[in-house]
Amino acid sequence: MSDKPEALRLAESLLLCWGDSRLDQAATELRRLHAANIDCIDHFNAIKAERDELLAVLKELQESAAYWSEYEVPIGIVDRINAAIAKAEA
Repeated sequence: MSDKPEALRLAESLLLCWGDSRLDQAATELRRLHAANIDCIDHFNAIKAERDELLAVLKELQESAAYWSEYEVPIGIVDRINAAIAKAEA
């Protein structure tokens, strides 16, 4: 399996098919797709970092939930915390 992103492999395939007459267009498209993929990876990594931070807060709340008085928290909040943690870890 190649380490190259799918978009980059596709652009290289197009470059081979188009030949020399459209080389500049293919090279431009290759660079655009490669840059777009890098942007997507950066965005994904930022979202994952935020997810990890939120998950850590939820786990801290989950650990302390056993000590909460049922009169001081919204009904069902512990179940919602547990469901959110399970969904995030899936």
